[in-house]
Amino acid sequence: MKSDYSQDLPNRLSAAARIVEVLLVLTVFFVIGGTPVPGVNEPHYLGRFKHFWDPAWCQGDLFFESPDAHLTVVLLAGWLTHFLSLPAFAWLGRLAAWGVLAFAWQRLSWRVAPLRWCSVLTAALWVTGIEQLHLAGEWVVGGVEAKAFAYAFVLLALKAYLDDCWSRVWVLLGIASALHALVGGWSVLVLLCLWAAYHRRESPLRSMLPGLIAGGAISLLGVLPPILMNRGVDPEVVSQANEIYVFFRLPHHLALLSMRDDWLSNRALRHTWMLVLLACCGALLVLRRRRLAPPLREDPIQNDDAPLRLVRFAWGAATLMLIGFAIEAGLADHPAAAAKLLKYYWFRLTDVAAPLAAALWLGAALTTAVRGQKRWSAALLLVLLAAPVWHFSTALSARLGKPAPPADRRVADYGSWLEACRWVDENAPPGARFLVPLHSHTFKWRTGHAEVVSYKDVPQDAPHLVQWHATVNDIYYHTNEAGQRRSVRSLSHLGASRLQELGREYGADFALTVNYRPVSLPVAHHNAHYTIYDLRD
Repeated sequence: MKSDYSQDLPNRLSAAARIVEVLLVLTVFFVIGGTPVPGVNEPHYLGRFKHFWDPAWCQGDLFFESPDAHLTVVLLAGWLTHFLSLPAFAWLGRLAAWGVLAFAWQRLSWRVAPLRWCSVLTAALWVTGIEQLHLAGEWVVGGVEAKAFAYAFVLLALKAYLDDCWSRVWVLLGIASALHALVGGWSVLVLLCLWAAYHRRESPLRSMLPGLIAGGAISLLGVLPPILMNRGVDPEVVSQANEIYVFFRLPHHLALLSMRDDWLSNRALRHTWMLVLLACCGALLVLRRRRLAPPLREDPIQNDDAPLRLVRFAWGAATLMLIGFAIEAGLADHPAAAAKLLKYYWFRLTDVAAPLAAALWLGAALTTAVRGQKRWSAALLLVLLAAPVWHFSTALSARLGKPAPPADRRVADYGSWLEACRWVDENAPPGARFLVPLHSHTFKWRTGHAEVVSYKDVPQDAPHLVQWHATVNDIYYHTNEAGQRRSVRSLSHLGASRLQELGREYGADFALTVNYRPVSLPVAHHNAHYTIYDLRD
């Protein structure tokens, strides 16, 4: 139920105060997401932007020359790489993403908890909940990525949903889907179900049809590229690619039941605490609603059903999670059929929606306590501050202890890695191609040279994905005497003849290896942890 007072609440905060709140929320996002560049996914995504607009950069790279699933964002922003270095582009993108998210969060939080500065607290609670109680590793605030902008429009759509502006909901979600098809698409599905269950009488279909049509048309910008990239491809190849994507490359996001028992139990337990809190929120809100009607209380904040609506949205997202588990368990003996469905990230929205609903419900509870001058309002504020203060201090401490950028935390030695990449950048001939350690994420970012393959950079289209998997297996895995498939500890373990053979087969001019054992090949460069061998005849 909606109240006139609730609709007037945004006007009770001056424009200057709103700007300050947005900047403070942006500061929260900067503190938690402001790791050194590049973040884990930034070389993966931003490198595609640069290569698309400058094909000579990393020419011949398998990943960069495969079709792009997020073509809309590449077209909108990639041209900036002509004028900015990749680190500068990453920081500009981060600040833009966090800024849009901060604006959207302040609007949504003020709609639910209209208390000055409360949006800063709820933002901190939200990111704390996402990072500490997630199930499948979804995140919103971090390195620049298309989904960060998409989630900002989901937040604005949720605000429109609370205001019963359904046409605006669909247009905003259409923009979210254009930026990231799955982020916007799952949100559309959940809100459509909520509309059908609770709101179709007061908001009939014909009243929101223009918004549905407009939003659907806009969403095609993000939906069509991933659909068309496999057009005309052999269904067997598509099926094989689905299994590789779901069960080999991304089971920690897509096929959770296939993960180790200890990993799964840890994630499931943490997210269960999130869902228990969400269940308590929903139960208290339903009980309060029954107690208030009739008669309604004088405070319109207590009469507003915005927190309950957000809890319903979160349970809709949790339902998608349960469906994902049911698909994986029910099709355990049919991996091809399971992969065909599981590739759509059934678990991602609950990681974001459950902490969102809980954080805003707690903000609404604090608002009611402060407005009602309850004696325990100060104690509640201290309790709500405890979790984000602990999380932020822990994250900052860990960041100071490991100053290397997140994308470089798997290299053997950060300083040696930078030195080796600098040598490649300054000395490798144009167009040179490299064999690199499988889990090195930033070689292309730091050198501008193509690599044969890396674990992080997995193509999205079926033919290139199958090729990527075959290449990874051929180079980095071997069968031992017991018939077991094992990963190669270092390329240097392959020996000179095998490295030369791989160089000829994949067009690699050099091999960058971790120093585990010497190889009888010409050494182009050497430091304490890495050696670059010349594979050219």
